[in-house]
Amino acid sequence: MRCAEEIVREIDQRWPWSDTEEVVVKAKQKHDFESAVGKLNAAYFFREFTFSTNTFKPNPANEFELADKVVWLDDLMILSQIKERIAPPDTTADKERKWFADEVVKKATRQMRDTLSYLKTYPKIKVRNDRRHVFNLASAQVTQTHRIVIYNPHPCCHRNAPQKSTTEARLPGCLSI
Repeated sequence: MRCAEEIVREIDQRWPWSDTEEVVVKAKQKHDFESAVGKLNAAYFFREFTFSTNTFKPNPANEFELADKVVWLDDLMILSQIKERIAPPDTTADKERKWFADEVVKKATRQMRDTLSYLKTYPKIKVRNDRRHVFNLASAQVTQTHRIVIYNPHPCCHRNAPQKSTTEARLPGCLSI
């Protein structure tokens, strides 16, 4: 698993004019890890293929949210669920492991299952890409779906939290955490 700093270095090597380092630093200062991941997606995959605001209304009474970040490239869809931990100063390793189990493993994987279900269930899922153009993601002819959970833990959790890929019975394929 690659850390955000490695991704930033790669983007800066490919596109030296990119301001990704500044974006990540500003996002960390604001505790807005999800925004930083969205900016990295937009820089790496271009804004035309990146969807960062993913709420949709299948009918006037209901509103749902897809994965936090979606990248759609022809027949490939990358779904990212982002979890950040801003722990109190007196946190412990046990509390951080519990946060990891509850928020990252349980909640994020449930949100991925919900996203896959929405994409199969609803014929119209209109969302705006990062260029502000509206697309119907339900009409995508996707043959490959990559699901990624990205998390930013408290430092005392970092060494203890597993970095893994898992295959859940309720999710087809592999989910990378």
